[in-house]
Amino acid sequence: KFNAVAKRLDKRLEMLGGTRMLPLGLGDDQDAGGYDQALDAWLVELWKSLSIVHPPPEGTVPELSDSLPPSRFVVSIVGKGCPKASSGREDVQLLRTMKEFRADFDLAPVAMNLCITGEEAVKEVRHLEIDLSSCNQSYKAGDILAIQPMNRLEDVENFSGVMQIDLDVIVKVEPNPEYRSKTPLPALLCGRGPVALRDILLVHMDFMNTPRRHFFELLRHFTTNETQKERIEELSSVLGRDDLYDYCQKQRRTFLEVFRDFPDARPPLSYLFDMIPPLRPRQFSISSSPRVAPRQPSITVAMVDYISRTKMRRGGVCTSYL
Repeated sequence: KFNAVAKRLDKRLEMLGGTRMLPLGLGDDQDAGGYDQALDAWLVELWKSLSIVHPPPEGTVPELSDSLPPSRFVVSIVGKGCPKASSGREDVQLLRTMKEFRADFDLAPVAMNLCITGEEAVKEVRHLEIDLSSCNQSYKAGDILAIQPMNRLEDVENFSGVMQIDLDVIVKVEPNPEYRSKTPLPALLCGRGPVALRDILLVHMDFMNTPRRHFFELLRHFTTNETQKERIEELSSVLGRDDLYDYCQKQRRTFLEVFRDFPDARPPLSYLFDMIPPLRPRQFSISSSPRVAPRQPSITVAMVDYISRTKMRRGGVCTSYL
């Protein structure tokens, strides 16, 4: 249900005697401007209401901080080499790397990968069967199958070329003591010891996704080129929301392409972890019956592969992986 948790919380606070300062605001991430589209207007009204309930002392000037917040992580380079996890391009080795990063997932072989559309079809659809016998898993009607993708090696090399970073560098990722937040940091990288940057880009960073406004709010701090900085500030502003939609969401422009467009904006590794989201599992409805194939669920997947308006080839991270 749409914003079910927010609605329940709002109703519960009202039942406990709370008084609304302003109408409930509900953001939709599928809007053209993302959830910011509703949030921006709601925040304007929030500050108005707060100034009435708790007016600032007379003569107080609001402080608008424009400083760069501390990164959540500290990334230190501990060496350079070609560790076992990164030494080859064999599929088996890549899967071992994936398993090291995502121990909460099971490795399962694909028993069948069959195209079920003709050559004249606008979109290719594939039938995949996953063999769960080796991981002792089963499923029931109504279950979903979550697949953890990894980036293509070609995209990883393109990203490293644009960012001018060495894929064979060995880094250690730790929590930043200056970052004060009660929100726990993801345990995916912290505390796992030295790891090759190549592996992080392969299985962790979703740099083929589309940036949101927060990305540009941070990116503007990492360029001294005034022309590029002015453009980035436009994209990160409330007034530039429509411009951001046309530039990013409408064209499905990726983090990789944005960094190409702004060659002088190069954040350090520690901030890349804050600016680029992690690769998340993609969920698919199971299209087979557990009575017929209790250990071999099937999924039916439409491949994402098209040419954008900017004449760039677009492909889904997970469908490319499949």
